[in-house]
Amino acid sequence: MGDEDEDGLLRRVQVEQHRRHAVGGFAIEVAGRLVAQEQRRRQHERPREGRALPLAARQRARAVIEAAARKAGWQPGAKLAASGNTLRGRGIGFARYKNLGCYCAVVADVEVDRASGVVRVTRAVSAVDAGLAVNPDGVVNQIEGGIIQSASWTLKEQVGHDRQRVTMRSWADYPILTFPEVPAIEVHVINRPDERPLGSGEGSQGPTGAAIANALFNATGVRMRDVPFTPDRVKAALAQMPSRVTA
Repeated sequence: MGDEDEDGLLRRVQVEQHRRHAVGGFAIEVAGRLVAQEQRRRQHERPREGRALPLAARQRARAVIEAAARKAGWQPGAKLAASGNTLRGRGIGFARYKNLGCYCAVVADVEVDRASGVVRVTRAVSAVDAGLAVNPDGVVNQIEGGIIQSASWTLKEQVGHDRQRVTMRSWADYPILTFPEVPAIEVHVINRPDERPLGSGEGSQGPTGAAIANALFNATGVRMRDVPFTPDRVKAALAQMPSRVTA
């Protein structure tokens, strides 16, 4: 994979996305975006421009990326200021759902507590193009719900088990995002009356997971690859933080 050019890598990721649906598609989407982001970083490209340039021919994709970045106040290379024991970061993610559905970009802001390892998504800004928006409020609701679900998947959700059995005995034992942990969310719909409706269900889950992972990297300088980003995993990652971040 290291010898593959960026366009080739993105094409292959998109083909793989097209073959997978639902929760499996979320994992593929997050992993694919992180690999592409790391490749861009090695090539010293700025994050937002690096995400948009390979897709220049796909103007609708570029439009949602740039709209989300503009609404979120994205600045290439900028870092959010740390405060005491709290690190802050911002990341962006993009996907076209199954290569057939809506185009969606998400910018996520996170806070990382160094002592506990708890990651909190404080804000998420999304832009979505689902073609003709027959019910714009419905599109917003779908994207908002997907952002919340994806934040829960990315930070919390997993089934506990040992080598022999599932150790969770009820839904009460299963970790999910709670109401106080829901971030502030903005959704901006790019309505295209001259285009056919694409549908917006599940369009924001993949981009949100990738945006959170990229924001965590922006905050800590450490790339985490195993979801969910539980406190124990985050604390282990924080032990590897570069000195420029810990200073």
